Amino acid sequence: MGITNTGVTAQTSGSSALALQLLRVSADDPEDAHVHEAHETALYLLRGTLVVYHGDWLQEQTVVRPGEFFFLPAGAAHAFRCLDPAEPCLAVSARSHPDAREPAQPLPELNPLLEKLRRAA
Repeated sequence: MGITNTGVTAQTSGSSALALQLLRVSADDPEDAHVHEAHETALYLLRGTLVVYHGDWLQEQTVVRPGEFFFLPAGAAHAFRCLDPAEPCLAVSARSHPDAREPAQPLPELNPLLEKLRRAA
């Protein structure tokens, strides 16, 4: 997963409460489970098909397609995965934290469950 450009952040524009960036997620670079304790994230998917694993035990799975929005409240455990190896996902990401790389708390205890969910899909 990667940020494709710097967008609007504290570092690029002096933003004090918002980051707006393009986010690229490829099938060969799945994201580990983590949480952003103090800020919200909203996505608008431009390309690809993204699955979001979320909930305390990643028990919820939401498939997001181009033209759809997805919201993650602060404190929500989550991970993303691109479903199509031939087409990476591209999304507009808006966060209520202004830094280009927002703080995240890894949740390594959920990664074995996450791998099981990914294999089952």
